[in-house]
Amino acid sequence: MITLDVLKICVGARVMLIKNTNQAIGLVNGATGVVTGFKEVSMSAFENNPNGLVPIVLFDSGMEVTLEAEKWDIMEGTEVKAFHRQIPLILAWALSVHKCQGLTLDRLTTDLTRAFGSGMVYAALSRVTTIHNVFLCN
Repeated sequence: MITLDVLKICVGARVMLIKNTNQAIGLVNGATGVVTGFKEVSMSAFENNPNGLVPIVLFDSGMEVTLEAEKWDIMEGTEVKAFHRQIPLILAWALSVHKCQGLTLDRLTTDLTRAFGSGMVYAALSRVTTIHNVFLCN
């Protein structure tokens, strides 16, 4: 998943990582949390950041992390043609089943009454790490 051109978030925003940043400590694609504040960084660390701030996120795992910008390479064969640098977050108040494919989710609250196939139900339910954090509603 490529990042947004501009990421607009505030304290209290529910967010989700869209890139594995540190698998050893659980910072993986799909990890969710809440923005608790911002930290000032040098402008050289992140050229496109107009205010020099990066978010501090309290993840659902209990870990609080200051997130730096990540780099995505745009490849043509084996050659890097361009790159995109962004903080690897998106707003995560709600996601479609399509958007959560390939993610690892800590919890899921969903209404599957309008699901149109067993594959769609599987795609939603199979993203969650434990059945104890699956909540079905209608």
